[in-house]
Amino acid sequence: MDKVIETILRELRSRRTQLSEAAASGAAKNYEDYKYMCGEIRGLTNVEMYLLDLAKNLEHFDDE
Repeated sequence: MDKVIETILRELRSRRTQLSEAAASGAAKNYEDYKYMCGEIRGLTNVEMYLLDLAKNLEHFDDE
């Protein structure tokens, strides 16, 4: 996998872990904060999936 993609994935996963731990520990001040955290976690997960697909396609392209 490309070093750039690995670095981005590592940062995405770190941020998602931070948000998940914050949400689980009750760091949200109210329900809107909690929903925002959940939305950010969902967005980071989607970006991770897109990057993994991109990496797979790049590897397949390089094999040709």
